[in-house]
Amino acid sequence: MSDDRSHSHEFVQHCFENYFDFLHEHAIAMDRHIIWSNNCIGQFKNARMFYWLCRMHVERGVPHIWSLF
Repeated sequence: MSDDRSHSHEFVQHCFENYFDFLHEHAIAMDRHIIWSNNCIGQFKNARMFYWLCRMHVERGVPHIWSLF
């Protein structure tokens, strides 16, 4: 999304909402969303954003894969 590591979770949510809306408006099917992480999601400062993103995937019917390494 950005190299700035200080974005609020509200900003990131807004970006993802715009992204998913764009895909929907242009009839672009998203068959999955792969998220890479190098740590436990709950330990991130943006754990709320990841929780929200997971809920958004469920609401919009987008399968998602969390890849932790």
